Amino acid sequence: MLETAARARRDLDLRRAFFSAFRPIERTPFADRPAEDPLRELRLYQADFMLRDYGFTVDELPFDAHGLLPHDTTPKQAWAKRHLLEPIAINRAPRRLLLRIPGIRPRAADRIIAVRRETRLRDLAQLSRLGVVVAWAAPYELLDGQRPPGQSSLW
Repeated sequence: MLETAARARRDLDLRRAFFSAFRPIERTPFADRPAEDPLRELRLYQADFMLRDYGFTVDELPFDAHGLLPHDTTPKQAWAKRHLLEPIAINRAPRRLLLRIPGIRPRAADRIIAVRRETRLRDLAQLSRLGVVVAWAAPYELLDGQRPPGQSSLW
């Protein structure tokens, strides 16, 4: 589904894909099938946002051996756990790399870039004011060359 949505976005100028978790309907051939967990629908939207707004490709998405997205965490967090092995320097990272950090959305990345032209970002409170979800981002970032106080390790 995500590959089809990405192709339609690229080739047909699709602006937005919509997903719906399966729910059986009485008197249809699939009436006896179990309903899909609504959380799967949420994960599809999150993965689609990664493709549309964050510069990821379908090949980068964190599918499991069965081709499903993680159930217990967001796809972006799952990707980061696998690929962001070193913290990212917030004061020097390009936008495309900032967007790979969980908790940093496109608008927050743009704000970070604008603010760091005038000052160095030194603490989590500054990032929070810029729209970063610091609880998700902190393990993957360096502020002014150092880990934020109280930041949990990547390992």
